[in-house]
Parts: sequence; structure tokens; C-alpha cells
Amino acid sequence: MDYTLKESKSFNNATVNQALTAVSLAVKGLEGKVTKETPQSGEITAWFNKTIHGKVLGDRTQMEIAVTEIEPGTIRVDVQSYPLDAVGRKMMFGARAGVNKTVLTWFMAHLDHQMEKLSCK
Repeated sequence: MDYTLKESKSFNNATVNQALTAVSLAVKGLEGKVTKETPQSGEITAWFNKTIHGKVLGDRTQMEIAVTEIEPGTIRVDVQSYPLDAVGRKMMFGARAGVNKTVLTWFMAHLDHQMEKLSCK
């Protein structure tokens, strides 16, 4: 079974650099870590622990985030999110229900907030 979730969001009046900054701030806002960043291609990989802001979720989560300019002034952020096992591999079975969706929902809310702060809504 594949637990991978995908979500996309577009932002007007934004640049790729603003979106990359917002993504990094959203990750940090959820106590996550950026584990890989390639600004030239607009790609970021982020990792989240089992506990976020004191709430025990039960699974680690990894996100692969791509920021692209779909037309001048319009940016799309594509997120692929999935649970990780104890040694950092993508879980194919045994993931706790709803954890990945919760982290993805929180991340998208933090991303919206950061983009709004950067006046990119």
C-alpha cells in the first residue's frame, strides 16, 4: 500500500525565491528539518519527527517539495508527503492512520501563512 499524499497550491504575485523562503519557514514552524535544498531547481526535502509542538503523532514524515514558476508572477508549490520507518525508509505498510495527512495539512497552513506574510497571496 502506498501512503504517499500529494498536494499543490498556486500563489500569485510571488517569486520562486519568496516561495522557497516560505517553504523553509513553514518547515521550521513545524519543528521540521530541511534535509536537502536545491534552490536552482526549486526543490526541498524536509523531515518531521514523530512529535510536533508537543503533539505525539506516532510516525516520522518526509516531504519532497517542488517550487516552479508556471507563468511570470505565478508560483506553484507541489508537495509529496509520506511516512518514514525508524531507519528513514519510506513506509509501505503499518503507518498510523491520519498522521501523514495531519502533517501535510499543518504544513500547507503554515505555507499559506508564510506566503501571506511575504505578501504573495
